[in-house]
Amino acid sequence: MCLLYQDPSAMNKFTGYKVVFVSKDGKRYSPATGLCYDSYRGKDLPVKPRSKRLSNYFLDVLDPNQVGGWKRGMQGKSAVFRSFYDADSLYRKICSRGENLKTHLRLTIVRATVSKDLREGWYDDAEVVAGQRIRLSRREEPIQEEI
Repeated sequence: MCLLYQDPSAMNKFTGYKVVFVSKDGKRYSPATGLCYDSYRGKDLPVKPRSKRLSNYFLDVLDPNQVGGWKRGMQGKSAVFRSFYDADSLYRKICSRGENLKTHLRLTIVRATVSKDLREGWYDDAEVVAGQRIRLSRREEPIQEEI
């Protein structure tokens, strides 16, 4: 999963890209943990959220016995991709498994700003920045269909 390695002390917030599920009522959720980001607007994320994966693409990331699962440095944090290309790559991997066909949820990419106790790191081979607070934009990023 996500490996954090550095404290970007010069930053107090960072805006990047986040892959999220959106429900019919507009609430945004983590595909990996099922966490409703809208419930934590202006608040710290929970250190140990209840795991309710919304995508089979992810392991049970909150299971400490799972190889490749959640790393200790990610507890109470959420990460955003530095580049849209990397968020789009994850979006396409999840969609390739038919995950965007769920009737009550729609997968998309939004801009998101993380703040408080920021850490830089990697998700697979993509650069990310993680923080204890996250604020998601209502505007969705345009996703290009493959030709």
